[in-house]
Amino acid sequence: MTTVRGPFIQTYSGKHFYWDDPDFHLEDIAHALGMNCRFNGHTRHFYSVAEHSLLVSLLMEELRSGDPLEGLVHDAHEAYLTDVPRPFKQQLPDWQVYEDRLEKEVRLWAGLPVEKSKGLKEADQIALFIEGWYLVADRGECFSDPLGVRPKALRMAENEGWRVINLDPKDATAAFTRRFLSLTEGRNAQRRH
Repeated sequence: MTTVRGPFIQTYSGKHFYWDDPDFHLEDIAHALGMNCRFNGHTRHFYSVAEHSLLVSLLMEELRSGDPLEGLVHDAHEAYLTDVPRPFKQQLPDWQVYEDRLEKEVRLWAGLPVEKSKGLKEADQIALFIEGWYLVADRGECFSDPLGVRPKALRMAENEGWRVINLDPKDATAAFTRRFLSLTEGRNAQRRH
């Protein structure tokens, strides 16, 4: 019998994930992100947060804009605390406090600095516009562009072959796991898989 120590969820692997004592596992993160659809599911085709994370990681590598591991795990907290669409999240400051806390805990687990890099923010925005081009009804025209990267992203989508693949959950989970293991090989971070 398991003793309950406070608020928790049961993860894919059967472990209890406690809010007050987070214990991250690659298997649970990869699986949950592979099952979660971007844009709250309002896409032409299934497109997982795991595939989005792969795209951001690859963009950071291509643009030489920082550590691709940061791109891969930037939304890993969503494996435990579901995402809220950005326009609504801005209306929920209490939610943002919880999300920020868990995001920092994941970054520490992955051996990354607590603060997001400029390169991550740019790659994440570029990914948003590439994804919008392929996945949403208005091709992302309604998305705000605070970093001014829309033209660059559309050039990458239209001329350079950057696109979404629409991996099924199982393949997205496997691809996320392979990329994580590849990017963390030889690092000294205190990570529990």
